[in-house]
Amino acid sequence: MKKAISPLIASVILVAITVGLAVLVGSWLRNYAASQTADTKKTSTSTIQCFNARVNIKNVVLYSGDVVVVVENNGLRDLRITRIVAYNSTVASCTVYENTTGVPLNAGEMRVFRGRCGGDFGIVERVRVSTNCPSVYDVWVNESA
Repeated sequence: MKKAISPLIASVILVAITVGLAVLVGSWLRNYAASQTADTKKTSTSTIQCFNARVNIKNVVLYSGDVVVVVENNGLRDLRITRIVAYNSTVASCTVYENTTGVPLNAGEMRVFRGRCGGDFGIVERVRVSTNCPSVYDVWVNESA
């Protein structure tokens, strides 16, 4: 007849396994909470910095193959224009301006951007202006196209 392990040793093994699992779960939970806190802080900072920020496309003109876009910051916060893209009727796009750091556009300021799209670009049907604030952008649609 074989002998089983004693109840004392079995209890010690169960406690050791439980403590080991608790340490693993606690470590994972601490890392998860830290990453969620960092993400929330980053999102909150961006939201606060972009509060009361607005941008408006005042005018778009196609001139000798260039797309000229007049952009106004009509909000209360300074912005940076990071990208302006024009689209034609065939949904071809032309980047009028692009810079990851962006060009400053202070509150109340207006700026003209001019980009070469080529003489065969056709009629500009839509223009999108993007800023350093992901939720702050404007889309101009050509009503006469």
